[in-house]
Amino acid sequence: MNKGMDRYKGFGLRQEWLHRFLTHGGDWNVNSPLGNRQVEGFTRWLVDAGLWDKGGPTELGKIMIQGGTSNSSVLWLTIWAHLSFRSPVVKWYAYCIPEGTYWKKELVDMLSRYRDMAVPNRTDLNAINALTETLHRSPLGKKWGQGAVSRESNQARIVKTVPSEEIPLHALMIELALIARETGKTRLSPFDLRIDQQLSPCRLFQMTNSRLAEACTQASKLNPEFIRILEDKGSNLIELLPFANPENILRDFYTYTGI
Repeated sequence: MNKGMDRYKGFGLRQEWLHRFLTHGGDWNVNSPLGNRQVEGFTRWLVDAGLWDKGGPTELGKIMIQGGTSNSSVLWLTIWAHLSFRSPVVKWYAYCIPEGTYWKKELVDMLSRYRDMAVPNRTDLNAINALTETLHRSPLGKKWGQGAVSRESNQARIVKTVPSEEIPLHALMIELALIARETGKTRLSPFDLRIDQQLSPCRLFQMTNSRLAEACTQASKLNPEFIRILEDKGSNLIELLPFANPENILRDFYTYTGI
């Protein structure tokens, strides 16, 4: 999945742009203050986040428009989960870059090597510009540990770490539902999720193994219509029930929290 890295025209998914989408819905680009390239970049972010398709909001996008606010943690983590499947640069960053501190130039070089390029080029720089701007101009970077961005000696510094807050259960269930959709498996092994290098809430959200197990058990008690824990040969399996899709889970979150 190293094609299409430079699909956002160098622009990140900015919180103020998402606010415009949530408040204007399908008409977000009518009399928009965004320039043409910004519109192209933001539209592609919306598509990869599962919120926009064929010129209008998807079902998931409509649910966010009806109930979401641009500072909702579950909304942003839902977007991040979708991007980890559909955005080449986010998937690379989420699963190939471990916790740690990086200079922006280091990430450009690392992405170039991932793409088997002898030296970095404009594609690498634009992709990392879009990624770091997303981290800096949304709650994903600092609040949720995906990469707090600061400047030192006129260079951008990114710190990826374990978030200080627990991942909301609805965001975790949405990620599990996406994994089930991607793999075609409704029964997931916690052990496999911990070690998987491509599909893992532990890696995506920087969750510990023990927290994943605790959160799944808690979710099964609070939302038995979506998830349950099964015993299988001395170990537990996570089962996603037929009603458990991202749209229903997000709708449930808005219904019972009013956020």
